[in-house]
Amino acid sequence: MHRIGTSGEGKIRTLVADVTRMNSQLLFEVLRRDQLIDVVAIAVGYSEALACAVTQKPDVALISAELDGHPQSEPADKQFHCNSSIA
Repeated sequence: MHRIGTSGEGKIRTLVADVTRMNSQLLFEVLRRDQLIDVVAIAVGYSEALACAVTQKPDVALISAELDGHPQSEPADKQFHCNSSIA
């Protein structure tokens, strides 16, 4: 996940999540053109999307139908983080 920006007043804080970084990035590029939308996080995969939703608290999450995670299958001691740096 990459933290993209901080919301200004009146903007819709949005999380974008897909199975590939390229799909997430393409959607981000389209959404960033809208002045009412602030993409606060881009996640790849179920676990990363969940971590980002908890830490970034978006107003809206655009999640791919292809994203099919099963948190029960993850090791109990594994911690997932929402990376706050941009690549």
